[in-house]
Amino acid sequence: AEQGFAAAQYSLGRAYDQGEGVPQSYERAFELYKLGEAQGHAMATNSLGWCYDDGKGVDQSAAEARRLYELAVARGEVKFAPGHLQRLNERTQQYCPLLGQR
Repeated sequence: AEQGFAAAQYSLGRAYDQGEGVPQSYERAFELYKLGEAQGHAMATNSLGWCYDDGKGVDQSAAEARRLYELAVARGEVKFAPGHLQRLNERTQQYCPLLGQR
């Protein structure tokens, strides 16, 4: 991760996110996901979106979460990002029906 490998940054971010082998730190996970995302890593992009979606390690922002989920899909992350995006859109429509429409 220190050498700038996006996959390692994502993996270490996940370890901090889950507290696996390191003390749990959403802030450190966010930083590592952001480094991986900047290099185009699709899973890091999705996980960064999740941080914004849940407000873990960063102030919550549905707009930024949506942007990152869409970018993750565009980068080829099709296992988790589409479902996260769908749930975000459903929550948006539930609280403000007009904002949920595209």
